[in-house]
Amino acid sequence: MKQEVWIRTTRQGEYALKFNYSEFIRKQIAQIPGRKFNLKTNLWYIPYSEEALIELSIRIGIEQLCSDELEIRMILERIKPHIQIRLDAEANEQWIQKADQDLLLRNYSSRTRKVYTNHIRRFASFIQKPLTLAEFADIRNYLLKEINEKQQSASFINQFVSALKFLFDTTLHRNDLSVQIPRAKKEKKLPCVLSVSEIGALLTNVRNLKHKCLIFELLPFYWTGQSVSFRSHTSSNFHFWINQLSSLTPFASNRIVS
Repeated sequence: MKQEVWIRTTRQGEYALKFNYSEFIRKQIAQIPGRKFNLKTNLWYIPYSEEALIELSIRIGIEQLCSDELEIRMILERIKPHIQIRLDAEANEQWIQKADQDLLLRNYSSRTRKVYTNHIRRFASFIQKPLTLAEFADIRNYLLKEINEKQQSASFINQFVSALKFLFDTTLHRNDLSVQIPRAKKEKKLPCVLSVSEIGALLTNVRNLKHKCLIFELLPFYWTGQSVSFRSHTSSNFHFWINQLSSLTPFASNRIVS
């Protein structure tokens, strides 16, 4: 049965609430910030603000609120979209917490869990509706916004894609949507290579003959992108000749061993 709560404006600039006694409604009103109860009038009072009415509507249901005052009825009509947004946000937060639990059960690190839940939370804030009702168009629009407006990197985008795929695959069980989410192609960056002048300065400042020989030995492989381990395996005499050269220098007391 519908339990009506009647609202009127007081001279003190508050909203007075009148209703037939209900323990549920009493407990819900008692959680509203700034509420108070007057023993003389036997009424509850809440602050004169839209936020207080939104909080009251969420806790007991806006369909239960009534008023003889036109202004209050207009306010109740105006705050309906805000109430729905709050309800959707609370529902989404529950799904985010469940996704975090699913990550924990699968032994994901605390850092990964934090990154994934933050990505999901930002996406939920963007679409302004329940995550269960998200569509591919919502994901596409969010990705385009991140790429075009915020200039996010491919690694950031792929991190978001991984978070959403986990949410839809594991938590929401919407595999039909997760398979449509594209990954960004990773950028291929050229390695940082020393210039000719920088190599010349390096050789000029090296005084030890052994160190100069090492640099000359490794430079061709540095330019061609081969690893030091590859170089050491391609020449069986590499370490032998370096040791021989080091024995000629007066400051060499150690030998290089393989």
